[in-house]
Amino acid sequence: MKKELFQSILSQILKKYGISKEEMYEQTKLPDIVNARYLLFYVCVMKGISISRLQILLKADGFSMTIPTISKGIKAMEKRILEDADYSKIIQSINTNQ
Repeated sequence: MKKELFQSILSQILKKYGISKEEMYEQTKLPDIVNARYLLFYVCVMKGISISRLQILLKADGFSMTIPTISKGIKAMEKRILEDADYSKIIQSINTNQ
């Protein structure tokens, strides 16, 4: 069930940012890709996927990420949400009804 939820969230974020999964998983610091990645981490955890489970799902999907890096991304997104209301709108628009 968590895998389907993860895939749904991922596909919606990719569509909203207009990027491919390959771009999302690149080791890059381009702001749009980093924001999309951090948003993925944040929404997954907010929807009940634990950080350790998220790490496993990412690895199974071809992207190796450490737990401290995922945690850092979540904290960064929390800060961005407080600073920019557009992130809240994006999060609310993600449909996680499975």
